[in-house]
Amino acid sequence: MGSFQLVISSVVTTLVYSAILAAVIKLFQIATDLSEIKDLLKDMKRNTEGNPPAAPASALSHASLLRAVSGEAYPDAPVEPLR
Repeated sequence: MGSFQLVISSVVTTLVYSAILAAVIKLFQIATDLSEIKDLLKDMKRNTEGNPPAAPASALSHASLLRAVSGEAYPDAPVEPLR
């Protein structure tokens, strides 16, 4: 019975150590992913600082919105100017 307990104890110890090692490796992977995301967000912020945001749709005139819709709905139709 003593040798059986020794084998089971060794197997359980090996499994526990491997689970702890896997958890530590996973934590390092998560930390690496988070640092990459942080760097990407910094780059995005740096690239968009000088660019003003696009005009909202409410700032566009009714005529330009109608032309845009007409152009998408009927791409082959000639565009007539609005009066």
